[in-house]
Amino acid sequence: MLESIREIGLFMIAAQAVIHFAPGRQYEKYIKLISSVIVLFLFIRPFIAAQNDLENEWQTGMEQIMQNYEAEDLWQETGRSADDMAVEQLEKEIKFRLDQAIAEEAYCVNAVSLVFEEGDSAQTGAAGSGLQLEKVAVVMAPRGEETITPVLVEDIVIGKESGQEKEETASKYQEIFAEILGIVPDGVEVTCVGGW
Repeated sequence: MLESIREIGLFMIAAQAVIHFAPGRQYEKYIKLISSVIVLFLFIRPFIAAQNDLENEWQTGMEQIMQNYEAEDLWQETGRSADDMAVEQLEKEIKFRLDQAIAEEAYCVNAVSLVFEEGDSAQTGAAGSGLQLEKVAVVMAPRGEETITPVLVEDIVIGKESGQEKEETASKYQEIFAEILGIVPDGVEVTCVGGW
């Protein structure tokens, strides 16, 4: 800004010298008009340059934000809150860790869902009521069938009941997952789909 004031001062001195040494008085009003317009442009130039710099800085900042959103896939779908996205990310991480823990088994973790319930502030000691983890629902399938989206249909049994082996397998994994997650076994629900 100080540099602009210096330039305006020097130009005004030069313009006065041109007016003073002009050959005739008939051109004086034209020289004053042109020099006044130039002084006005010299006065406005720093503000225009600052505005252009601000626009360029803003544009650069917006481009960086867009690149970060695209790189980290932070775009939120309509109607999804940050809490929902955090729960979804947590479910993915739990699924990965549980599946990694039973990598040598014949079965794999197909899906994990965290089921929440309204909490009581007296139990938690919190100031207000909030959500508490009720259970972790785990859907398992035989290895090789993990890409199939599970459709849960209860077994149709005619005659004697034959689900004892599935229940034992499910309870075995329920114990394993409860130990990995550090929760009680009743807090894990294991559902078996596919060829158990």
